[in-house]
Amino acid sequence: MSPCGTVLVVGATGLVGSHLAAELSGAGQRVLGTSTDGAGSDLACDLLRPETIETAIRQARPDTIVITAGQSSARRAWSDPTATFGLNTGGTASLLEAARRRAPEAHLVLASSGAAYGHAGNRAPDRGRGAVVVLPTLAHGHDA
Repeated sequence: MSPCGTVLVVGATGLVGSHLAAELSGAGQRVLGTSTDGAGSDLACDLLRPETIETAIRQARPDTIVITAGQSSARRAWSDPTATFGLNTGGTASLLEAARRRAPEAHLVLASSGAAYGHAGNRAPDRGRGAVVVLPTLAHGHDA
């Protein structure tokens, strides 16, 4: 058994998920990955189809669920904000609800983007807590 049990990487064929799954596997973790239709991964998990989310969690029996799935293109988000919101927010809510029902003891990790802070040069806005978050993509000159 791996040190942290089974890790379910939702969105394991995407940029972040694929690297995370490889790193975890390389470190000896038991990793199961998902993709929208199951191609190139262990399980299908379409965030817009809650029944596939339930099935993936039931089959994986994860100790940890890492959510890296979603629409991550800023350009696409601006061109179709309704679809992006539906997938990223609605889909994540469906996944969290399925996790509550099927794996209530699982640890949850949600990968997000520095873009969630908006545009503020290479610094995230100070939320009044005295902390400044540096946005790596902006600091390196790659603002999507």
